Amino acid sequence: ASLLLDAADLVLAEGEYLDRDLIGCTLVDEAGRELGIVVDVAHHTAQDLLVVGERRAYVPLVRAFVQRVDVRAKRISVTLPPGLLDDERAERA
Repeated sequence: ASLLLDAADLVLAEGEYLDRDLIGCTLVDEAGRELGIVVDVAHHTAQDLLVVGERRAYVPLVRAFVQRVDVRAKRISVTLPPGLLDDERAERA
């Protein structure tokens, strides 16, 4: 079955976002460095994933990594383990 409703009638709770709200957001690390742009959101059994950049790297959409989502500013603050997005930085770590 399909459920259709007008976007204006949709009410989201605090911390809830539509995929379209996250697409186009810039990921930034703790120092404010830009890490990439969210190009898609993938939904998997264990968790949702932010799909980042042309390489389409996955960032799990979980509190351990995602510190703050500001859809108005189109910014997502993250704390990521070395190598998740930057292979070169992982080799130096």
